[in-house]
Amino acid sequence: MSEKEGEATAGALSDEITDQKENKRPASEIVTDEGNLTYIKYNIGLLAIVGVGFGLTGGLGARFFAGGGDAGAAMAGGIFMIAVFAVMALSGPILSVFIGLQFSRQVRDTYEAIVSSFASGVGGYFAMMATGVLITMIIAPSGGGGAEGDTTGNFFNLGDVLLPLIVMAIPVGLVAAGIVYFNERVFGSETL
Repeated sequence: MSEKEGEATAGALSDEITDQKENKRPASEIVTDEGNLTYIKYNIGLLAIVGVGFGLTGGLGARFFAGGGDAGAAMAGGIFMIAVFAVMALSGPILSVFIGLQFSRQVRDTYEAIVSSFASGVGGYFAMMATGVLITMIIAPSGGGGAEGDTTGNFFNLGDVLLPLIVMAIPVGLVAAGIVYFNERVFGSETL
């Protein structure tokens, strides 16, 4: 290839990349698009249902283990509930792999799939954790006086975990978006 042909090819590629960037819709428009929004809501709903499962498991398990009424049983119930919360919190990135795979197969435009899967991962993780924690708090036996003078029996204040929950949801969204990007790089646009 001559130097002129190389420059022409590079120029054409540069123009194509510029055109692609100019044709991209803003993220706010992508996530409110009816087609993308349907998949986003679907995935958030799926993870909320998983959160219900974790909440029921944590709450009922804590009730079962704490059923003895003594301090050892209460401690076993608390340990079980903490273990369920840990598994629930750490399962977000694993579940977001499936979100990313779904978006890479359902949404034709890679950029839109990345943006939508990120939003879905963040929202889904938040929904899973919030429903799991709320259901566990409803079902689990009350402790008769929680930390720092809380007499409601709750182990913690939901407001205290809101910001950390949002921060923890961001990597989950990044994993979902990363799966779309990885899928595109490995298999190309023919899989989309």
